[in-house]
Amino acid sequence: RWFWAGGAMKPVSIIVVAAGFFLGSIGNATAEWSLNTGIEYLQWRESTAPSVTEKGGLLTLGLNWTLDKETGWLAAYRGKIYGGYAEYQGAFQFSNQPTSDTTTYKGITNEVQAIYRALYGANELSVDYVAGVGWDYWIRSIGLVTTQEEDYGIAYGRLGINLNSRTEHGVFGGGGVKYPFYTQEDAHFTDAGFDQDPTLHPGKLISGYAQIGYRFDDRNDLILYYDGYRFSQSNTVFLTSQFAPGVTFFAFQPKSTMTIIGLKYQWNFR
Repeated sequence: RWFWAGGAMKPVSIIVVAAGFFLGSIGNATAEWSLNTGIEYLQWRESTAPSVTEKGGLLTLGLNWTLDKETGWLAAYRGKIYGGYAEYQGAFQFSNQPTSDTTTYKGITNEVQAIYRALYGANELSVDYVAGVGWDYWIRSIGLVTTQEEDYGIAYGRLGINLNSRTEHGVFGGGGVKYPFYTQEDAHFTDAGFDQDPTLHPGKLISGYAQIGYRFDDRNDLILYYDGYRFSQSNTVFLTSQFAPGVTFFAFQPKSTMTIIGLKYQWNFR
């Protein structure tokens, strides 16, 4: 939701799809590829009074590439496209009158990773120490007929561990932390009648992620995971409008949280 002096506008969010990139083989090493598809439960919350909440489902399609080495340093790529609908529940800022609508989400994520793989114990339990950098870009559009939109572009870093990722049968998992080191939000202020369209930069907060999976054989995985973002309040921008000469408006993105709980089936090419 973004606000202006004298009233509060109905929240808007958005995405523009970014282009993915290609990771080739390194040297003579072989690579592992996997495709996955699944469903995600999305929850978006904004810390406002009255509050804003969106809940809904997304469909996902992903592609993974990992350098195939038993131990040592290796590279990886993780890509995903996603889209779906959420139920918007909120209220107008000053009247407190409840309002609801449907929000559409569309997005793409690209991430490159540097992994150090170690083996421990007599059973050679694999432990992957993961550092990643990614770009997540999504469109959030409120309303199916008359829409309001915001575009979010988030550059983030990831630190974590993966356990037992090389197993041919059984349980594997992992987790860690994410930090959005660069954020941008285009709220399309000119579409709402303002003279300017400045960029908002939601504040940066650490969030966690985790996954647990079961490998039925060397080809088939089922994975349950948790992910998301946490943002503090953005910078404040000042606006003018030809419909209100002499009046200066202000706008910002309030503290927001995105929570994702997903389940995906993954097919491995080994």
